[in-house]
Amino acid sequence: MDNIKTYIQSRQSLLQILLSAVAVIIVIVQSLIYIKRLEVNLDEGAYLLKGYYFIKGIYKPYQQYGFWMDQMPLAYLIPGWVQQIFGLGLNVGRYFMVFLLSLTLIGLWIIVSRYPGKWNVAFVLWAIALNPVLIKMYSTVVTQGIAAFLLTWVLVFGIKKNISIWNLLIATLLATALSLVRLNLLPVPLLFMAYIFIKYGWRHGIINLLLFVSLFIYVHIMYWPGILQIYARWIPNGFFPILDLWRVNQKLLYWHPNYDIQSRIISLFRAFRFHYLLLLGSLASFLGLYKFSFRKNKHVIIDYFFVLSLFWLLLILHSIVTLGGDHCNFCLESYIAFFAPLGYVLIVIFYQIWEKHIPRGINIIIIIFIFIINSGIGLLNTDNFNKGILYLHSPTISSYFPFINFNGLLLYKYVKRRFTLLTIHQIQLIDITLTNFIINLVLLILIFIIIKFNLFQIFIDFYKKIIDKNNSKTYNNKYSYSILLLIIIFAFAFLLSPTRILSGGQYGYECNSNTLNSYINVGKELANIIPAGSKVYWHSIDPLPLLYVNNIIIFPPQVNDAYTLYSDGNDDYLLKLGYWNESIANRWINDSDIIVVEEKYYNNLQYSAHLQNKKYKLVITSPQTPCRFDSRLFVFIK
Repeated sequence: MDNIKTYIQSRQSLLQILLSAVAVIIVIVQSLIYIKRLEVNLDEGAYLLKGYYFIKGIYKPYQQYGFWMDQMPLAYLIPGWVQQIFGLGLNVGRYFMVFLLSLTLIGLWIIVSRYPGKWNVAFVLWAIALNPVLIKMYSTVVTQGIAAFLLTWVLVFGIKKNISIWNLLIATLLATALSLVRLNLLPVPLLFMAYIFIKYGWRHGIINLLLFVSLFIYVHIMYWPGILQIYARWIPNGFFPILDLWRVNQKLLYWHPNYDIQSRIISLFRAFRFHYLLLLGSLASFLGLYKFSFRKNKHVIIDYFFVLSLFWLLLILHSIVTLGGDHCNFCLESYIAFFAPLGYVLIVIFYQIWEKHIPRGINIIIIIFIFIINSGIGLLNTDNFNKGILYLHSPTISSYFPFINFNGLLLYKYVKRRFTLLTIHQIQLIDITLTNFIINLVLLILIFIIIKFNLFQIFIDFYKKIIDKNNSKTYNNKYSYSILLLIIIFAFAFLLSPTRILSGGQYGYECNSNTLNSYINVGKELANIIPAGSKVYWHSIDPLPLLYVNNIIIFPPQVNDAYTLYSDGNDDYLLKLGYWNESIANRWINDSDIIVVEEKYYNNLQYSAHLQNKKYKLVITSPQTPCRFDSRLFVFIK
């Protein structure tokens, strides 16, 4: 009997490992596909170009009259070091991100397997594998993938039952590096230091705190005082007068959007749409606080509060910056990718301590919240599914009920005929809202029936029969309505994550063609067109092609395009901080040997008259991306 039990358990373990491995392979395959399809955005090109220039010593981070620096130094130096070791180019950077993603998955496998639960690892890895949006975020050379890798391995080395001082030192080193990639992730090492003091004692705490502080200060000394410009963006006026040396009137910034409340609400629902399972599971983690049912396990309670507080602190801070300000309203969905691995670990820890029967009041709150979130996501799906319940064919029931005469017409036509003042867009909103309401209502009724008639026992019996024959659990209605609702919603989220409902079809900069090769080809074309030693004026949203042209003189503020362009201001002061304006641009265009303009900007370019009156030789490159024909570069050579 014992041999049979061991055999069954070994088969279970083998199945879990196999499913987890398959999930890892699916993630990597998707990433290898996306690195060829995704267009290059401004940040990706800037990280690669600035990092390469820094490593080559052409410019230094935070130097005056150099590049505008909006992030901490490792955000640029890591892509620079990678290119120095493995070679120059976009392909090197993107394959490196696939490598980091692989290490992130391995790290998650290690940390999640430390907590009770047979299927935890498979759950987390498949949750990522079925979320193409998150994989796309980790497949380009931006800081999301780097941050996720570092944070995951902070947890691997820093959260263990039996831990050595060397594990903690490595974790502290990684946490410090994380804060030197993105300042917005500084809460990670700060809370991690508090975690070490509470769980491992003051001796370990002091040693690791000294390591963090010394490294953090050392990097600031290296780039002092220019690195203060990072803090000038986030610390309000009046706190540190020295930061005023790096402040510019943001009202004069050319790119200064003013988002309304509707845009902020859409941004919030987009975040839930692209990270549905992650955010819903993280919200449900608060159920673990009910009755403090985990007090018996000190190891779990400390881990739980550390992961819970860190995840929600990061989420709240990033939500305030994006939804509460005008800096980058629609960045919340991508900012969550910085700490998404933390959220998955939180769900795993929460699962083993949650209360399966909770008060009626909490049940009602959960039901209302899920109803609102699902309805909001449904409204976003008007881009992909613009036909709902109103477009279904109505049955011909006039023979039975003569006073209701639909005559087989679509409900849409009936509503349009009856409510003539409604616009097509308003009818569409009514349609998708009504459709969402019916779907949510059916789901709630279905769950009520499952609870009322004890149908969940069917799944328990299936589990015992097929997977675990020694399991003697019975259902006995021990799950609250809202808990069962969460379980079913989780199941639906797994199924719908890779679909257009939650993934939104094409996301961000996705292109179905091979954009990787097209960018590289355009870069090589520029290298053949532009002679060495030329002064190059650049007007394109993406600076990446400049990476392939060696020994040229560029104007660093143009690398960030309109994000560093001001409508007015002192020329010398702006240049010193990495900004530019129209008068500076006029000087540059007169001094340049080569003027490169992206096609989509050329027709509206204020310097077009200058280009027509002077004698230039025009060379036109191939499109940077096959998805946009107007992405060709117009190269004007004196």
